Amino acid sequence: MENQYQCTKKVHSLVEQLKVGLKKNINFTVQNTLATKLLQCIFEDMIQMRASKINLQPDNNDLLMYQYIDGILYKYCTCDKNIANTLMLNLKLMAKLETTKKYLPQYGQFSLDIASCIIDIKLSILPFKHGEAAILQFFDNSKNLKKLDDLGMLNNTYARISSLLKKTSGMVFIAASTGQGATTTVYAGLQDLNQTKVKIINIADPHESHQLPALPYIEQRQTNLNTSLNHELCSALTQKPDVVSIGAIQGDKELVDTSLNAATRGHLILATLHAVNTVASVSRLVDMGVKLNLLSMGLHAIIAQHLVRKICTVCRTTYQPNQQEKARFNLLFPSISLENKILYKGAGCAHCHHTGYYDRIGIFEVLILDKALKKSLSNCNMALFKELAQKKLLGYTLQDNLIHLVFTGTTSLFEAQRSCYFNYSY
Repeated sequence: MENQYQCTKKVHSLVEQLKVGLKKNINFTVQNTLATKLLQCIFEDMIQMRASKINLQPDNNDLLMYQYIDGILYKYCTCDKNIANTLMLNLKLMAKLETTKKYLPQYGQFSLDIASCIIDIKLSILPFKHGEAAILQFFDNSKNLKKLDDLGMLNNTYARISSLLKKTSGMVFIAASTGQGATTTVYAGLQDLNQTKVKIINIADPHESHQLPALPYIEQRQTNLNTSLNHELCSALTQKPDVVSIGAIQGDKELVDTSLNAATRGHLILATLHAVNTVASVSRLVDMGVKLNLLSMGLHAIIAQHLVRKICTVCRTTYQPNQQEKARFNLLFPSISLENKILYKGAGCAHCHHTGYYDRIGIFEVLILDKALKKSLSNCNMALFKELAQKKLLGYTLQDNLIHLVFTGTTSLFEAQRSCYFNYSY
């Protein structure tokens, strides 16, 4: 923590130097040098604090900086708004973007050596009323790519997902909300599949391709602005792959149709989908216009996931919930009682920056389509499908996984209540 506070003081010192320099109209080269040093110090802070993103947001008079740590937004510091233009100019130069276009959205990426680690930074710039705002997302290349058994799955969940990846055909969706680790799970699955006996093609968004380093038996292809993801998939299928990973499906019915048809012809297709649970994924596909009989033939399984914060193991303590906490818990989980239950929480310490949480873990639910579920889809009976799915998932839902983590001390009751927005009104 001492080093982190020192680095933060250095950030504030450079902010003041740049502010004074702008008032004195120092030359452009000195401005850029100070701005570059300031950004470097900010990036070092973010890495030390395990931040995944930085948000630079202009206000009426100030430039507000926020950081995302374990999925939560924290205020980092406030700068004079005059500094914003200099910082944005430097960020655009780093990402090789158009420096004169201040009224159009721009996207780019660049890499930096920070604290002896190569960090990929994804940049998004969007103009607002008070100026340009920027989001910078960090990817640490020094960290090894996770495997499935590194994701914190329960034993039965891990066994079911591992068995899915051994199938020779069918489509598997990984469903999650934005930023909830679906891409990480896909790449973890590809790691487990990565062997000489299996031909794998990964069609990656160029802004996400850095998450999958060069692996010996995976052929990686990046999409571009001139071709659609569906066109890339059709091209990849001519190579006769065993497994194809196609990234996120963003409401593209044609892509889903192509994927499902390929899944019926002896290919294992992996894709991510924005949905809150497994049954909601099927409803979303139907809303996109995908035919139920095609789903019944090609869809093999859906994995839904969500990330929750883990209690810091350094400052974890036990306590008994009060009446107010019990009442709130009963509203969310009416079938479970907290009477005589010992729960856990983080007291806050230097290790976790006094938040009580350190890192995140996934909760999962897996819906494998059996004959009864497939038949309900082929008969276009969504009501029956939802009823059968509810029975099949009983005891293995996201909520069940979440409650298990609460009672075993992995996460807190507060985090469970904050995260439990899954729609189970089947």
